[in-house]
Amino acid sequence: MYRPNLHYSVVNKSASAPTVIRDMVDYISKHHDGECGIVYCLSRADTENVAKGLSEQSEGRIKTAVCA
Repeated sequence: MYRPNLHYSVVNKSASAPTVIRDMVDYISKHHDGECGIVYCLSRADTENVAKGLSEQSEGRIKTAVCA
């Protein structure tokens, strides 16, 4: 079903694990500041780590939540 209010994009991630969260923060801040979105991860543990990392690396500017 077409939803004109939803936009999808896939962005390649860095091969360097330590920079992935920083790259995500930079991308979100540059392209989606003040907007909301969903980040999908492969496991709940990954989801919790990414949510924590985004919040910490952005110094709280990116609000995160983990949903079951």
